[in-house]
Amino acid sequence: MTYKPTLLIVGAGIIGLSSALHALNQFDVYIVEKNNFIGEGASGRSSEVIHSGIYYKAGLQKAKFCVEGNKQIYEFCQEHSIPHKNTGKVIVAQGNEELETLNHLFEMAYKNSIQNVRMVNGLTLQEGFTHLEKLIQEPNIFCDSALYIPSTGIFDTASFVKKHAQLYEARSGNSIALNSKIVGIGTETKIKVHIENQRVMEFDYLLNATGVFVDKIIKMFDPTWEDCITPVVGQAMILNPNRDNLRTTMPVYGVPRTWMIDGKETHTTGPHTTPTLDGRITLGPVYRNANHEEDHEVLSDKDNFLLPFFPSIKTDDLSKHQAGTQAKHPSKDFVIHWHSDNIVSVLGTDSPGLTASGPLGKEIANQLESRL
Repeated sequence: MTYKPTLLIVGAGIIGLSSALHALNQFDVYIVEKNNFIGEGASGRSSEVIHSGIYYKAGLQKAKFCVEGNKQIYEFCQEHSIPHKNTGKVIVAQGNEELETLNHLFEMAYKNSIQNVRMVNGLTLQEGFTHLEKLIQEPNIFCDSALYIPSTGIFDTASFVKKHAQLYEARSGNSIALNSKIVGIGTETKIKVHIENQRVMEFDYLLNATGVFVDKIIKMFDPTWEDCITPVVGQAMILNPNRDNLRTTMPVYGVPRTWMIDGKETHTTGPHTTPTLDGRITLGPVYRNANHEEDHEVLSDKDNFLLPFFPSIKTDDLSKHQAGTQAKHPSKDFVIHWHSDNIVSVLGTDSPGLTASGPLGKEIANQLESRL
């Protein structure tokens, strides 16, 4: 039997799982996860949107991998019978200043090769129009202008992550080691990993894919490392559309906006509405500073979730849904950082990490293979 070098992936979120699947041809891959279940972190706390890639500057890995990943997710969901829907999406604007932003996004779509986007006025969106033989109509959305992006969709992220884990275990013959917290990493001839209440194990290569915990893992083998990840909490509400004026057929976003997070300006998409596969509607995210890496509480007032373009939604319609902690990097991009020839970390795996997970995992695996 041909010897394969051993690769330990720390973190069983979607980035770690995708990287594992792509690395199996060249490595004997093992995965450890500190939680009791896969996808308990950011992978299981998203808006469940299949993103188009329209928000990211051409040339960034987020732009490239999101556009590629958008197509791959539809294919993966179709192949593995994962619930999903190609809903399309609109970004809406009020007034001339927001219209300028919308025009900029239209240009970004062109630069990122996002196909068939269309600009319409607010009345046309309410009354309905046909695009690619599909009726697009949002009578409850009030705006001056709207940008329609047909490639956006929604999907069952829990099933998506679970299927990746099942494929990894079936193809590798290894089980994901859950409830396995790493407490020490040594970097001698081989990488020595100490898992809490277990023996020290040796590996040839290590991938740190731990999201908001990435800095803590790095400091186990490099105490001089300076923290670069800012954990930010995205909070969401949910409602049951039990009135006609609460219904929507697709994700509806306002133009991107700036939030103050930890005293710094953070440019984000802002709160939006997203229909769920079970017929409800989520609103969010509303951001706040994280008190710790696993800060999963919805603390913001309901008033912060109300949207000017969807005026029929009232605070009484809303219930707390979920919160997730995002790993934001100063570069605003995915960063694959090599600490040595056999240790690599992936940083800044916030949105659109789920959508981009296929191409990003492949790139990480390719870089690992190039180090053999």
